Amino acid sequence: TRVTGLTTDRDGRIYAATELGVQVFDPTGRLCGVLTPAAPGTPDHMAFEGDTLTLWIGDTKYARKLNTAGVR
Repeated sequence: TRVTGLTTDRDGRIYAATELGVQVFDPTGRLCGVLTPAAPGTPDHMAFEGDTLTLWIGDTKYARKLNTAGVR
């Protein structure tokens, strides 16, 4: 599966945007889980906005509030 976006949170987790969804890895690289895709299609960009993970698929922006925040 091709990764189209990467970001990290303040706790060191890595978020990888793929067609399967957003795959979340712990700081050691182990897969913690997968956030289901917001919509069909290939994600174009992903980033944290405070405690909200945002993902763009085409011209549409999707947001999911998390219990963490991105790295500053």
